[in-house]
Amino acid sequence: MPSTDEYTKTLGICWNIQKDCLTIVVPPPTGLETLTKHGLVSDVAKTFDALGLVSPSTIKAKIFVQRLWELKIDWDDPTPEQIQDSWFQWRSELHLLSQTEVPRCYFDKQSQVQSLELHGFSDASKVAYAAVVYLQTTAVSGDVDISLLMSKSKVALIKRLTIPFLELCGAQFLAQLLHHVRTVLGISIANVFAWTDSTIVLNSRITLSQPDVLLPRGDLILERTT
Repeated sequence: MPSTDEYTKTLGICWNIQKDCLTIVVPPPTGLETLTKHGLVSDVAKTFDALGLVSPSTIKAKIFVQRLWELKIDWDDPTPEQIQDSWFQWRSELHLLSQTEVPRCYFDKQSQVQSLELHGFSDASKVAYAAVVYLQTTAVSGDVDISLLMSKSKVALIKRLTIPFLELCGAQFLAQLLHHVRTVLGISIANVFAWTDSTIVLNSRITLSQPDVLLPRGDLILERTT
């Protein structure tokens, strides 16, 4: 961590003034001899990532918490040994997040921007789904810059759902995130692209004609992306 003269902190994010980049503030681990659900949840709450810059890491903590709820562990009961081992392994590597640096500026201030595009990606597994949005900047010179804007992740319901359903949940998640980012940026965006490798999502227009549970989510995806 740089000296206090070189950075400022807000909402769990550190702004390195010298490098003009953002990093995640990682709190010290809770000094507990026995890990309980209360201690685990408290530890998770200390890592705040409003922009989702390190979602691939924080989603693991959310999965741990859900697993404890699924096992119906009381707040002050020790967690199962398998979860403890996985948790302490994750916690021991968490300090590495502070080494991740994300440029604060999306593109060079001196460049002559010709066009801006948003590219979003969604994916899902049996335990979680996520979405991420990037900004692609094309300059008059032809140079292209790619910047991470925002990502979000969410654990799947304890009631196990099918992968196709979760893929559609991820697509809905992405549609909402793209809509939010485009609104917040408030700048002219030439094109918006939503990418997925799920054939269920790619055929969601066909799904719309079927009277099943996928209908409302398909409607929302079309509403947000057209």
